[in-house]
Amino acid sequence: MEKPKSNVTVGIRHLVDEPRLRRRFQIHVIHAHRGKLSNQELKEEIAKKFNVVNHQTIFVFGFRTYGHRSSGFGVVYDKLEDALKYEPTRRLAKNGLHGVENKSLKDSKLRCKKVRGVKNRKK
Repeated sequence: MEKPKSNVTVGIRHLVDEPRLRRRFQIHVIHAHRGKLSNQELKEEIAKKFNVVNHQTIFVFGFRTYGHRSSGFGVVYDKLEDALKYEPTRRLAKNGLHGVENKSLKDSKLRCKKVRGVKNRKK
């Protein structure tokens, strides 16, 4: 029996267009007959929708998967300088724009989970 072709639908909701800076939005993905889409595939789909040339200005995060549907958030900056200025360091590191490697991000996350309370987190 032949597998059906994977039909992926990427939808954009709640688009907030901030002039001369960025576009914020929710992403809804329907991916029947296949697993979750990678962030690289999502960035390519978003680049087609918004006519973006530089894929480094696209940030996708916060995805949850519900069976054959996924939803998350995305931000598209007009310039790379704006992205470097306003995006958190952890998202820049995930996009490969910051000098922190993935191992150190996980180590710092685990260290924070071991310490409880607001005062102790500053340590």
